[in-house]
Amino acid sequence: MSIEVQKHWEEIHQAKFQDVSWWQEKSRLWLDLFDGLKLARHSSIIDVGSGASVLLDSLLEVGFRDVAGLDISSVALDRLKERLAGKIPDESFYVSDVLEFDSGRTFDVWHDRAVFHFLTNATDQALYRESVLRNLAPKGTLIIATFALDGPEQCSGL
Repeated sequence: MSIEVQKHWEEIHQAKFQDVSWWQEKSRLWLDLFDGLKLARHSSIIDVGSGASVLLDSLLEVGFRDVAGLDISSVALDRLKERLAGKIPDESFYVSDVLEFDSGRTFDVWHDRAVFHFLTNATDQALYRESVLRNLAPKGTLIIATFALDGPEQCSGL
């Protein structure tokens, strides 16, 4: 794990918490997307770059039970764990650089609304692909949301 990258995100989540440009309260868009997938409620879902997102809360509210969060920031995941205490096991939170992530299991859905757009070189993009292949079930669903080509050139100082 890149110490510099991890330190950067620890500082962002410590200082700003939800006061960041990408913060989103419950979003009907994401829930509609998951509804449209017609997933069984026992499907396993990982939210990559969870931060302090409320996506896992929302998925639990609509009946999903096997949800997990991945973030490079332990500060962010500690807040998420605290908020979801007793609703999902602590083992469902992974502090890891996505490029090195190996959960030891596979997920039916890989959801990324906050990470891939930071991977601007071919090496990191290839490592991301390998991570997806390691952690996504065969015939799993990959959801990646990124900035548009004419979108911001910087986010959180990167």
